Amino acid sequence: MKQRMRILRTQPGMSLIELMISLLIGSILMVGAVTIFVKSKDTYRLNETMGRIQENARLALAMLGPDMRLASFWGRGSDAGVIAGGAGETDVIPAGLAVAGSCRQNWAIDVDLAIEGANNNFPYAGCPPFGSGAQPASDVIVTRHASSTPVAAATAGRIQVFSMRMAGSLFADGVIPVAPPGSTSRVANLITHAYYVSQDSGPGPVPFGSGVGVPSLRRKALVPGPSVQDQEISPGIEDLQVQFGLDTNIVGSAFRGSVNRWVDPGNPLIDPLSGGFNPNAKIVAVKIWLLIRAERPEPGFTNTTNYVYADQNVTFNDNFRRLLVSETYQLRNTWVN
Repeated sequence: MKQRMRILRTQPGMSLIELMISLLIGSILMVGAVTIFVKSKDTYRLNETMGRIQENARLALAMLGPDMRLASFWGRGSDAGVIAGGAGETDVIPAGLAVAGSCRQNWAIDVDLAIEGANNNFPYAGCPPFGSGAQPASDVIVTRHASSTPVAAATAGRIQVFSMRMAGSLFADGVIPVAPPGSTSRVANLITHAYYVSQDSGPGPVPFGSGVGVPSLRRKALVPGPSVQDQEISPGIEDLQVQFGLDTNIVGSAFRGSVNRWVDPGNPLIDPLSGGFNPNAKIVAVKIWLLIRAERPEPGFTNTTNYVYADQNVTFNDNFRRLLVSETYQLRNTWVN
């Protein structure tokens, strides 16, 4: 019996060339996967940054809008001339209406100036800006009006507005003035706000640190006391610019009530102490620009955009993303005749 000889066949392995090709393909796939991951992470970070910038913009505009539209609203009537107790900067402070920490004399109760502003500076030594100071070259806008919702009872220590159709007054003693028999009246809180931009934010709303160096939109607000309180509106607001829409048409003319000129705050046309003052000029609209900045720099990104708005023309060349927004408000309660 013949013994069969078994022939063993060996399985051939991968050649060096095949191994190198496999490593190359694997490396390409790995690089692709890492690239997709990094790009996805960058896109997520960008969306997160822009989302927060837009959120800050919406919040700021949502706070500014109602204040602008209500300027010169005094309750039963919208003519500040019928509101007794108001006083201007050079007037004696009315009894019982002194305000602790007032931005200037009679700042809170200057009802004849339902809306005013300062161009590229913070003019109030009596109520210093928050933190390191006001943002350089940023505007200030002030609004004064009665609250849109009447109050059920008077509050001592809070300046409030008593109004009827052809008369009204400010009071802060908690005692509502007596209306004549048969007349209707309304009591509301006096609202006075001065919006400005600070170089810093408060520590609460800022998720990336103490808030130092993160600009914010803030306001000086009349509060019970009566006194002035500094309130943060939104972090990340780097600049506030304002222009007033004026109606300079002669009182009683056919075109009275429409905007025919836009000016910066403090323009001689609306400054009674200026030689260029126009007694016919009336503020009937307000345009606001907000430049919103990311709260932290973005590595690998350089912002070289040139921003041109209001009286500003700036280029930063830094690592912060920004968004410029604007809104125009028609003043609903302005008397133009």
